[in-house]
Amino acid sequence: GVIRVVVPLAGNESALDADLWKHPFVEVRDAIRRAIEERHPTRTFAIINLLQGGKGFGTYLPIFSEAGEQMGYINAVFRVNDLIETCLSRIHMDNKFLIAIRESTGDLVYPIGVDEDYLRNDSAVAVSFNVIDQPWDFYLAPSPAYLRSRHFDVHHLTLPVGLILALVLFVLERILV
Repeated sequence: GVIRVVVPLAGNESALDADLWKHPFVEVRDAIRRAIEERHPTRTFAIINLLQGGKGFGTYLPIFSEAGEQMGYINAVFRVNDLIETCLSRIHMDNKFLIAIRESTGDLVYPIGVDEDYLRNDSAVAVSFNVIDQPWDFYLAPSPAYLRSRHFDVHHLTLPVGLILALVLFVLERILV
């Protein structure tokens, strides 16, 4: 459970030689125990404070010898904001959508100026997906500013259409009379 190798080292020095069995978050120890028992990758149930700083989640992949003896783990951590910003950078650049991700605990993992009530409207989309062995709910909704930019009220057409229609009727009346 001791971290022996860190890649990249820059920015992650504080995690080197840390004993994960003494991690301040019980979720880390629980995820390692699940990985040992279930013999497959697991991750922390909740978002945790990372040893390197920031908030994220840890993943744990147990490594076994050919004889079935546990040799160690591959521990990978993901800073939530960095991960999501990288994956969704195009959506954010356009400022067309509001994005939120809810953890299985019910906590918002990634709010970007999101009004939770707005995510329940008819134009919002919700998708559930697993991150290792824990579900996340991903919400995507067009931003109110984007919807306003796409909205065109009929009253903007009233004067021009009325003038054109009056002109057409005037010309038709002149022609027919």
